[in-house]
Amino acid sequence: MRNIIVNATVAVCLAAPAHAQLPARGYSVTDLGSLGGSFVSAFALNERGEAAGRASTPSSPSHAFGFVRGAITDLGTLPGKAQSRAQGINDRTQIVGFSFSARFASDAHAFLWSNGTMADLHPVISLGGSASFASAINEAGHIAGDATTIGDAEDHALLLRGGPVVDLGALGGTFSFADALNASDAVVGAATLPGDAIAHAFVWNGSMIDLGTLGGSYSEAVAINNAGTVVGFSLVAGDQSQHAFLWRNGQLVDLHSPSLPASSAALGINNFGQIVGVASPSIADVFDGNFAVLWGGDRVVDLNSLIPAGSGWQLYRAAAINDRGEIVGVGNHNGQTRAFLLMPIRE
Repeated sequence: MRNIIVNATVAVCLAAPAHAQLPARGYSVTDLGSLGGSFVSAFALNERGEAAGRASTPSSPSHAFGFVRGAITDLGTLPGKAQSRAQGINDRTQIVGFSFSARFASDAHAFLWSNGTMADLHPVISLGGSASFASAINEAGHIAGDATTIGDAEDHALLLRGGPVVDLGALGGTFSFADALNASDAVVGAATLPGDAIAHAFVWNGSMIDLGTLGGSYSEAVAINNAGTVVGFSLVAGDQSQHAFLWRNGQLVDLHSPSLPASSAALGINNFGQIVGVASPSIADVFDGNFAVLWGGDRVVDLNSLIPAGSGWQLYRAAAINDRGEIVGVGNHNGQTRAFLLMPIRE
């Protein structure tokens, strides 16, 4: 996800399957560990409870990590690059992301990490420019991301699925990026309209479909499940705040509930219709001063209310949820910024 910046409650109930409910007894919470630095953040989760993200090292640069077989692993960087960031992981423990120099991402190269080795994807994923980014990988090993085009004047979302890389284009503008894809290679993200002043969420499944907005000038589709249900966030009319949305069968639904503070964003959805994300009292930026939330059935709740009291955690953002109901994200654990794994406590 690239951050460019209940009337809903009934809609959520209609949109989610009846079994997409909240856990009866809440969640246990696990700290994913660190790479020796001051922060850790998880962005992706597979069905085996393995996670991927980025973490700072003792010398400050951040490295991509995998949380595999119960332990955090430093994935390193590509040769000549000082930093890396993992964005996606599949059930084969293939991890994708990008690696770049110490201060700039203009020289970023997409990578694929598998069986302990990080491979440079830029030669096969490039659209002719100097930078490439991998955002998600599905079980077939197909990869969604984006890359600069010839001359580096444009950046386009892309799909790599065995043949030549597919340039997904934009919505009439010059810029697009992909955040996620599903098992059917449907890709979601955001793309600019003519003039590049406005960007809308899109879903691509052979052609790019404009999902529109909730009245504002920007929207972004962040996740998609195998049924083709899309979630993300949008500015509302007047660009005064950001609201989480759900899109299905051509309908964009505002998920923001009156029980939530000013802004919200939906960041992950599983195949049972459970949705996770973030809410914030900040009107300007949903990722500023926030707490992790879960939409399930006809309810939206603060995940902090579902973890054991006295755990030392404040859950800031929930980034992904798998079909077992496990959730990863980032929060504060005893004064440190750390990644978490939530596991449902079953009756």
